[in-house]
Amino acid sequence: SRQFEFSNPAGCVVLKLGFIVSCSLCSLVRATCLEMFRMMSKSSVSSKSSKQRESSSLPPAHGNTVTRKLSERTKFRLRRMSTDSSDDYEDVVRIIRETIDSVAFPVTVADPQQEDCPLIAASPAFVALTQFPKEAILGRNCRFLNEGCPLSLSDKEDMRVCVATGKHFSGVLANQRADGTHFLNLLDMRGLRVGRYFQTGEEKWFIIAIQGDISVCEPTDFPFEHVELMEDVATSIDRAIKAPKRLVGRDGKEIHRYSSPSWVPGNVRELPILSL
Repeated sequence: SRQFEFSNPAGCVVLKLGFIVSCSLCSLVRATCLEMFRMMSKSSVSSKSSKQRESSSLPPAHGNTVTRKLSERTKFRLRRMSTDSSDDYEDVVRIIRETIDSVAFPVTVADPQQEDCPLIAASPAFVALTQFPKEAILGRNCRFLNEGCPLSLSDKEDMRVCVATGKHFSGVLANQRADGTHFLNLLDMRGLRVGRYFQTGEEKWFIIAIQGDISVCEPTDFPFEHVELMEDVATSIDRAIKAPKRLVGRDGKEIHRYSSPSWVPGNVRELPILSL
């Protein structure tokens, strides 16, 4: 108060000195704080720059790069394994085709574990019998021989069972050649078991079909030697599938080879004269 200032000169001096000291202290504290803040900011920037230099000096195989490279290598190996498995299956098919090419009678081999059970091999005698070129035979289901021909429901169902189970089917079917002419085909079909998948335990087998033209034959002249021919084919395929280093299916899964192949037991339809 101005009254206190004039009536107490000593107290006024003390107050002024206190005010000056407090202002000086505030300025000093403020300057100190600003200096500390500048030093901390400078230290932080220096630290970030150092870390950036360290990270930029690291070798490229680090962090996400390693993960990316491992991922790329894994994908490459998987592609390679898939390609190798496909190549192995093609080797098996190629060897079976070469074996069937040396057979002197009409015979085909189909893979029922592929979609629509396509033919994978056909003998030259089958090509001559049907007059279809091999390029028009391989990769197709054998039903193309029945186009435009009568086929009983029982025969159709029996052949489906044969393809699904490998059980023996035997019958006489009306078939059509490439030139449109018809002939009676004495057909024997049966599954030949060659191994078992390691992963699933499912058996691997092929459908072996032997044909014979009986259009001009008397019943007593039917070629009933199909049993012996079947065994000849089985022996030939046994030798063939032992040649590749690995036996695999179309899906690339590895198969444990049997020491010798065996026929799927049972008959779709009992025909004592023709049954194996």
